Amino acid sequence: MYACDQVDTNAEENLPVTLQCVLVGSDGILIATDTRVMHIPQRESQSPPRVRGAEAGSRKIVFDDSRTLAIACSGGEMGYSFAEPLMSEIARIWQNGQSSRDVESFLHQQWELIADKVEVTLILAGSNREDILKVVLKESGEVRRSAFGRDLLGRIWLIAGDVFNPAGMLLDRYLPKERVPVGKLKLLAAHYILTGNDLNTSAVEGLAICIAKDGQPFSWVSDSGLASLKRKSQELHIYTRERLFEG
Repeated sequence: MYACDQVDTNAEENLPVTLQCVLVGSDGILIATDTRVMHIPQRESQSPPRVRGAEAGSRKIVFDDSRTLAIACSGGEMGYSFAEPLMSEIARIWQNGQSSRDVESFLHQQWELIADKVEVTLILAGSNREDILKVVLKESGEVRRSAFGRDLLGRIWLIAGDVFNPAGMLLDRYLPKERVPVGKLKLLAAHYILTGNDLNTSAVEGLAICIAKDGQPFSWVSDSGLASLKRKSQELHIYTRERLFEG
């Protein structure tokens, strides 16, 4: 059994988490997420966290009315529940061309109003502007931001949830330095999420992907499209295993 399978749900730092990535291509943005949702009881409760599956990532990604701004939410139900009612105002700030710090400031103000906090991470991505914003809302009330997500090679990508999952090596190793059309990033993103599931079965499950191309609204990859990606991901695992032991 892989070490990540053995999760102590009584230790706060070991509560099961999600897995998400946002990748920027030459013609658009891709968001991939697992679909497992953690229900965390209030602190006074002695009940362990409860986990259930969610439909098509519908409780992990929030869209504005025009579907040109998306927020990937991690941190159990609280992530979605916090972001969803604020989406109209977040979209107004974002789409009026105000800076990422203006969005961060608004989120900080709203986060201070929440009584029973657990750590939440939000990644904001718009279809009509290149910058992406990652905001970590801490249990202490502190807010930390990471804008753009540009690495040393100039690639733009961000991850959230189980950020120490070894599957992250796939993005670091194989995301091209030169941008490719966003459609060509689907298999890499799917392989990351699905491999993350294999390496942390207590925390990660399912797959959903949405894409925005050429400034158009975000749309979900179809069930048949996801099935094809899952099949190809498994074929990659089999191929790699066979090549490693060819002798």
